[in-house]
Amino acid sequence: MQNDIAKRKVLLNPPFFLHLFGLEFLVPRLFFALTALAIYACQPAGAGENAGVELGILQSSAPCGLKGGDLIEFSVLGRHMVNARQVLITFSWQPENAIVGASATLGDGPRDKGLLAPFPPQIEANRAEFGMASFSEGALNGEALLANFSLELAPHVGPETRVEIWLEEVSLGPSFTERDIIRPLQAAILRNYCDTSDQLLEDALFVSPEQTDTFLSPASKGEALDQSSGEVVLRARFFQQGLFAVGEFNWIIENQGDSPIYILAGFENLTLVNPGQTREDVALSNYRGDSLILLDSEPGPGHKGGKALVTVCVELEEGLRCASSSITWAMGTTTILEGSDLQLPQQLHLGQNYPNPFNSTTIFPLFVPAASGSILQIDILNTSGQVVKSMWEEHLRPGHHLIRWDGRGSEERILASGLYFFRVRQGFEERVRPMVLLR
Repeated sequence: MQNDIAKRKVLLNPPFFLHLFGLEFLVPRLFFALTALAIYACQPAGAGENAGVELGILQSSAPCGLKGGDLIEFSVLGRHMVNARQVLITFSWQPENAIVGASATLGDGPRDKGLLAPFPPQIEANRAEFGMASFSEGALNGEALLANFSLELAPHVGPETRVEIWLEEVSLGPSFTERDIIRPLQAAILRNYCDTSDQLLEDALFVSPEQTDTFLSPASKGEALDQSSGEVVLRARFFQQGLFAVGEFNWIIENQGDSPIYILAGFENLTLVNPGQTREDVALSNYRGDSLILLDSEPGPGHKGGKALVTVCVELEEGLRCASSSITWAMGTTTILEGSDLQLPQQLHLGQNYPNPFNSTTIFPLFVPAASGSILQIDILNTSGQVVKSMWEEHLRPGHHLIRWDGRGSEERILASGLYFFRVRQGFEERVRPMVLLR
C-alpha cells in the first residue's frame, strides 16, 4: 500500500527563519552541544514599536537522559528592542505534569536597567509566566538577555519521557496588552528525543495515540463535530535535526470494522469511509509541525463496533517513512441516542482554524445554536481592528459549519502576510480567533 500512495513532501530543509540569520549551517549540530543558541523569526501580534524584535533561546542542559529531579535550564534573549519598560514571558510544556517547579532570575539587560521582577514564575496547569517592569526611567533597547529559567522535572519522568518546553509569547511593554505581544513561530526546547543509547534522534515520525479504544458516538452524531464520545484526534509529527518539520503529511484511513467512519477535520472536506473502504488524503501541518485529523464513528447495521487502521507517511530522499495507529470503537450505554436536537450545540462556538498558519486557504469550525434566530455576521479584521473582509451577514441554519477563507480581502484583493482575526457575531454574542497568514 505504501508504494501506491501519492507521494507528498514534508519541508525538511532548515526552517526559513534560520536562513534569515544565516544559521542554516548550525542545524546539524545545533542540539548536540550542551550550550546552543537558536534565533527564531517571530510573528508580531501588533507589537507596537517592538514589531521588529527577534527572540532567541540559549539552552544549557543536556538533550538526553533527563529524569525526575533534573533541571531544564534555558535563557530568553531579545534583539532590536525599543523602549521596552515591561516584559512578560510565557511558556508552556508537554506532558502537562512533567514540570513540578520553576524558578527564574533577571538577565543582565533588565538588571542593568533597573527592571524588577516582583514575583517568581506563576504556574497554572502546564503554563508559566514571568514578568518584570521598570519603576524608574530604565528601558530596554537593542539586544539583551531577558531572563534565565530553571524547570524541575517531576519524579515520574524518565529518560524515555519526551519533554517539550515551548516559548509561547513575549510581551514587551509599555503595557501588557495584545498590541505588545510577539509570538515565535517555532521556539522549543526538546528533551529526551533520543534513542536507547542516549543519542539524539536523527529523524523520527511520530503518530499519537498509537492505539486507542473508545465508544461509538450516538446514532446520527458521527458526522457532527460536537465532542461526542467517538471523536478521536490523531497527531503526526516528523522530528529531524532537533525541530519538527512543517509541510504535508499523507494520511490513509482503512475502515476494518462494521460501522461508518467520518473524517471531520484535517482533510479538505468532511469525508465518509464506509466499512471495507480506504480513504487517502493530505493534511498540512501547523507551524509547530503538528498534522492533525479528527475521526468519529457511529453504529453501523446491527449496531456493531468500528475499527480503523490509520497510516501516515512522509516522503524523504531515501523513500517513504510511515507510522500507524489503530482505533477501536465499541458500543456504549448511550450509543443509540437519537433526535436532531441532541446534535445541535447549545451556544455559539468558534473553533480554531486549520491549518494555522496558512498560505492560501484556511477553515474555521463554527457551531450555530439551535435556539438562535439572530442574524449571523462574520468578518475578517486586521491587527488595527479594521474590517478587511465581510464574509457573511444573514441567517445561518443551526448546526455545525466549516467556514473557508482564502486570504483575500474586500474586492478579492490578495492580503499581505500577517496576523488577522476571524470574528463571528450573533445577537449579543461575539467570538474571535487569531490566525496567521504566511505568503
